[in-house]
Amino acid sequence: MPHTQQILNKKRILIVEDEFIIAQDLASNIETLGYQVVGIAPDYDQAIVALEQGNIDLILLDIQLGNKKSGIDVAKVINERYHLPFIFITSNHSDENLERIKPLHPSGFIGKPFQVKDVKAMIELCLYKNAFLNVSKLKKEKETLLEISSAFNAIQNRAELVRYFIGNLKKYFAFEYASMPIFELSQDFHYDLLEVCTDEADAIWRNDRIIAHAFKKANATPFFERLLRDKSTRIIEWEAEFPDRDFLQKELPEIHKRDLKFALISYFKINPNFQGFFYISSKKSTLNNSQEAFFKSVTDLFVLALSNLMNTEDIVFSENKKKAELLLAKAISSKNSWDQRLEQVTVLLQDFVPFDILVVNIEMSENKCPTYAFYRTGKATYEKLYKEDILAITQLSQDAFLDTRRRIMSTYEKAFFLSGTALWENNRNNPIKDRICKHFKFEANLIFPLILDTYGKVIFSFYARKDQAFSAEHIKLLNSFENTLQIVFDRSLALEEIKKLNQKLAEENKYLLEEVQVSAQFETIIGQTTTLKEVFSHIELVGPTDTTVLITGETGTGKELIANAIHFISTRKDKPLIKINCAALPSQLIESELFGHEKGSFTGAFERKVGKFEFAHEGSIFLDEIGELPLELQAKLLRVLQEKEFERIGGKETIKSDVRIIAATNRDLLDEVKKGTFRADLYYRLHVFPIHLPALRDRKADIPLLASFFASKYGKKLNKQIIGIHQESIRDMLAYSWPGNVRELENIIEQAVIVSKDEVLVLRSALQHEELPTKKVVTAGSETNLKPNVSIHELRTAKIEQEIQAIRSALSKSKGKVRGETGAAALLTLKPTTLEAKMRKYGIVKEEFASTVNAKF
Repeated sequence: MPHTQQILNKKRILIVEDEFIIAQDLASNIETLGYQVVGIAPDYDQAIVALEQGNIDLILLDIQLGNKKSGIDVAKVINERYHLPFIFITSNHSDENLERIKPLHPSGFIGKPFQVKDVKAMIELCLYKNAFLNVSKLKKEKETLLEISSAFNAIQNRAELVRYFIGNLKKYFAFEYASMPIFELSQDFHYDLLEVCTDEADAIWRNDRIIAHAFKKANATPFFERLLRDKSTRIIEWEAEFPDRDFLQKELPEIHKRDLKFALISYFKINPNFQGFFYISSKKSTLNNSQEAFFKSVTDLFVLALSNLMNTEDIVFSENKKKAELLLAKAISSKNSWDQRLEQVTVLLQDFVPFDILVVNIEMSENKCPTYAFYRTGKATYEKLYKEDILAITQLSQDAFLDTRRRIMSTYEKAFFLSGTALWENNRNNPIKDRICKHFKFEANLIFPLILDTYGKVIFSFYARKDQAFSAEHIKLLNSFENTLQIVFDRSLALEEIKKLNQKLAEENKYLLEEVQVSAQFETIIGQTTTLKEVFSHIELVGPTDTTVLITGETGTGKELIANAIHFISTRKDKPLIKINCAALPSQLIESELFGHEKGSFTGAFERKVGKFEFAHEGSIFLDEIGELPLELQAKLLRVLQEKEFERIGGKETIKSDVRIIAATNRDLLDEVKKGTFRADLYYRLHVFPIHLPALRDRKADIPLLASFFASKYGKKLNKQIIGIHQESIRDMLAYSWPGNVRELENIIEQAVIVSKDEVLVLRSALQHEELPTKKVVTAGSETNLKPNVSIHELRTAKIEQEIQAIRSALSKSKGKVRGETGAAALLTLKPTTLEAKMRKYGIVKEEFASTVNAKF
């Protein structure tokens, strides 16, 4: 039997014998037979130490040890904890002695004095017998594991899986308590995935709470940290692991409360982020080392089945969650009333969060925060509680209720839940919640605040009668709905606000248009900021006169509209306003455009052409981008301004021209004069009455009004119904610097209307392009333009000077006449008494204009 002998040679034997000579002789003979003696223990204590060190296949155990505890006591420990084969060594073969050791089920006996051949035969018999038993045991365990695995695969319900698992464990292990703590390492969370307490009297479990709660732990206990490192399956004694009973009570209250002594614990790993343990615990030492391998195998099968089941549940849950998100979005975005929308939301949330009442507060504005409450009366039926009902329940006045709600809502920033004592402690500062909980006997409350981008908050307050109804899992779930809920609430509230604003703006526009039409007929100029109103004031002053006006401002600020308005309220409004862009034509054609040409005056002049100044006779001419006019033409324009006459190209006839000049530029003409690119005399002829248009970034309050105007304009043009602009887009517009000013805003709105598929306009990427540098326009004679931070005194001085110029111009036109249809008061559209008061104020005497035919400035 060479192979068998080779196997036997590897067996490790422990000798427990108090007589030194006998022990040494026995050890020598055993090693001669080819076995390994791992140690000699003379008493009970050393025997237990050797057993704890492990690596033992067989024990030779003397019945009578020379101390208080005998070999029988050692045998009891072997049976309880280690389940190893042992052979008694005895010199007493009495029947009484045999009866004492028979219940311990020894594997054999060796009598003193012993023969080597007897020792050899007994050891071989014992090892073969134990090997056979182990094979049978492994076979049975394998069959059991296959049966359990097959059963696990057929179970599709988590609670049923747990019940089957615990029921089978009770067949093989004696325990009173089981637990499965799992650690989510990436989040530093500790979950009690499974907790089962069994009653020895009727062998049923009193509680199978699964994923009941999750709580934040600063650190795992040293005990669990060590187990996570060791990744072992072993028997533990709680008192040895936790000598401090107070610490055991704090960390493992169920173990302490039930006075459990022993546990069989096995490590498992679901993935790198989720690791944990499953352990069973008992008061008596009924668990032993020989059960470790089987326990580990059963635990691994259960963890695998549970993991697969949870993955399947996660997939189903994820699909249901996606459906719920769509339904939530649809419910909140519907055109129903808010209580109808939120009732649908309540029904949907009931499938994910258990509650008896849901209270929703929506902070729609600073002074408007309606409360909606839904009391569950059936599976999917709810009774609406109105504010009057809540006031009756809480017995608070309306003012006290609103003040308390406003104070409490301001403190809600993150989701949280409270139950039991913690809830009642928290309720001391909140009489609303305190009286609701007392009235309905609620023991748990979950607060979920939804912080909106524009319209404050939406507070969901869930109440339940069960003290453990809510958990961190529910918060995690609600947080996963957060983005969807934020978007749809923001959008729905924004749409409502836009409708209200549109109605308000429509009323304001109606009033403003009526006011503008009465005062100055500026119906195409949109805006109501102070800076724009000052422009309107200047237009009203200079419009009725024939004074030359220079309009300055950045590109796209609407200089042409101002020119239109000036002409519209002038005495020339029944005559044409001729417009020409000096920058849009080649320099060789500008002169022809302005003054015309005779046939044959230059190559390509096949016929006579009438210039713009001729067309504009008795009307107005708008010279846009006057700063682009070539120097040689500037002299001819100066002549027209001074002498009011010109000649066509190639012509000899002098043509008289009664034309009012309105010029515009986005350049700093004074700077151009210094550079020599613009004539100083022309500059001062044009700069009689300057009007500076503020950039759009300097009148941001007008942006929503302008955007709404353009959205309506292009919506009608493109046959699209546009009811408003998304609040986020309005914020983006207000934050943008608008280098292209009103023209850029109009273009962007037109583009948004073209691509829009909704009634509410959204400016997606239109404001993402790189902004061009802007050039500040500075005009002489206006301190408001020369200084970026002009004082109120300077503004007033500039306005007074402009008013004086307008009055003097009007008096010059009327030859000093104040009253009557052709008087200065009529030209300035002022009451005669008002004009006379201003003349006295500024020291202007009408007599000095009596002989003036055409006053020049």
